[in-house]
Amino acid sequence: MSRTILCALTFATGLIPAPSRLSGQRPAQLLADARDQIRAQKLDSAITLLHAITTSGEADSSERAEAFVWLGVATFYQGHDSAVTYAFRDALGSNPLLTPASHLARLDSGLAALWEHEQTIALCGESLPAWLWSLQPRQTLALNSDARTTRGPEIVSGPQPWYPDNLRRAEIQGRVWARAVIDTLGRAERPSVRILGTPHPDFNRSVTEYAEHAHYRVAVSTVGR
Repeated sequence: MSRTILCALTFATGLIPAPSRLSGQRPAQLLADARDQIRAQKLDSAITLLHAITTSGEADSSERAEAFVWLGVATFYQGHDSAVTYAFRDALGSNPLLTPASHLARLDSGLAALWEHEQTIALCGESLPAWLWSLQPRQTLALNSDARTTRGPEIVSGPQPWYPDNLRRAEIQGRVWARAVIDTLGRAERPSVRILGTPHPDFNRSVTEYAEHAHYRVAVSTVGR
């Protein structure tokens, strides 16, 4: 497999999943109202509601990210392509692991393609096949069209992740997300390993060492098979 079709692998190491936080009612209601306005083709009203969420101190990062996605949808229907790009980039700035592509594809295939392009650049820095991969539960999600025509990488073996003693004593838990680019020998390129999200920075060294020393099954193109 050519070096030019390296894959970007995003994985979660199971350091005990953290309980999800319930969304505040006000941003959630504004999101619901904005979606209703989009369905009714009242795009200016929808955009006003969505801007209220993205600038609200009550909205959390996931709510802001979702609002930016729908802002991209509304501006797409207005024909403002550059505004769509900026909205999607803002969404990825709030949550780079958001996966709305399948929902966007039901609205317009162009929307989904634009999202996948922007997410790939945000995660990989360039156009590469990219997958969202987690250890617990064990699952893989292709993030772009190149990944859907390629058998994704998998972790074959790796060191035991260690739980920092200070975090164990403090009962701090959560899920750490990291990005790694896998080379043709089944190893992570060390400069490519980057933490995308963490409940506490003291987890990061354990996850980085795991990603750097794990052995991966390399990605293989399935085109023509």
